[in-house]
Amino acid sequence: MWTRVWLVLVVVVVPSMAVADCPSLDAIQRRAEAFAGLDHAPRWGARARWSAVVPVISARATTDTSWEEGSAASRAAVGPVERQQAFDVRLTWRLERLVFNPDEPRLFESERRARRDRIALRQEVATAYYRWRRVAAQAGTADGALAAAEAFAQVDAFTGGWLARGDCR
Repeated sequence: MWTRVWLVLVVVVVPSMAVADCPSLDAIQRRAEAFAGLDHAPRWGARARWSAVVPVISARATTDTSWEEGSAASRAAVGPVERQQAFDVRLTWRLERLVFNPDEPRLFESERRARRDRIALRQEVATAYYRWRRVAAQAGTADGALAAAEAFAQVDAFTGGWLARGDCR
C-alpha cells in the first residue's frame, strides 16, 4: 500500500516597504486624513453668516376671474367676464444673519467633531506606524517578517494603499 505525502509550500507575497524608505509619520498622517476626508474642513460658521448676502427668491402666480351677474329678473344673463393674471417675484435678504446665523451652534459642533476625529485618526496612525517600525526592526525570523507585513498592511490601510503603490516617494 502506498502512502502519499503532499508537501504544499505556500508563498505569500505581501508588498512591504523597508523602514528606511518610508515617508515620515507626518506625511503618512496627512495622507490618512486625506483618505478619510478630514483634510479640508471648511469653516461653516463664516459661510453661514455670508449666506445672508444671497437673497431668498420666492415667486407666486395668480389668476383671478370675475364677472357681473345680471339683475334679479334675468339671472341667466351674465355680464362680461374678466380674467386677470398676476406674477409676483420677491427677493428677501436676511441681513440679521450677518451678525448671528441660527445654524452656527450646530455647525460649530460639526467642526469640533471633525477636529476630534482628525486627532483620533492621527493617534491611531501614530500607534500603527511605531508598531510597524518596532516590528520591522526585529523582522529576522519568519514570524517577525509576517508580523512586519501585518503591521505594514495596517499602516497602509489608513492611507488607502498609498504606501503599497509606491506613490509616497
